[in-house]
Amino acid sequence: MILLYWKELIIISLVILCGSLGLKLQSAQYKAKEVQILHDKMIAENNAKTANIVATYQQQRQLDAEKYASEISNINDKYVNLVSSSNRMQQKVTTYNTNLHTIARETLETYAKTGTLLFNECRKEYIDLGQYTSKVDAELDGVTRTP
Repeated sequence: MILLYWKELIIISLVILCGSLGLKLQSAQYKAKEVQILHDKMIAENNAKTANIVATYQQQRQLDAEKYASEISNINDKYVNLVSSSNRMQQKVTTYNTNLHTIARETLETYAKTGTLLFNECRKEYIDLGQYTSKVDAELDGVTRTP
């Protein structure tokens, strides 16, 4: 009797097979949508992290530039003070030289040497400040060039 209905059994088997394949397809489509949603979420999170990193980098770069400008201003102020001090010393030496004719030549040379030494110290300080400025420039360039 089963042999009599073999065509029907095959059709029923095919219908069941098609139904299970349809369910598997639907399940696969659902999983694909879940994966797409997760993918989109990960992209959005990555974009947010990237934007945060860029903002942090730009803020740090701005802070570094402000610090650099402040250090340069301080160096320039020190240089102006040293030049002013050197000029005052040179003026004092000149004044003493013109007003104190009775001072022995050795005393005048001592004052001149003192002024020269002070001028040389100021000049050395200015050179050191220039080297420090170059170092700060190099550090700032290194910080601003590395993303």
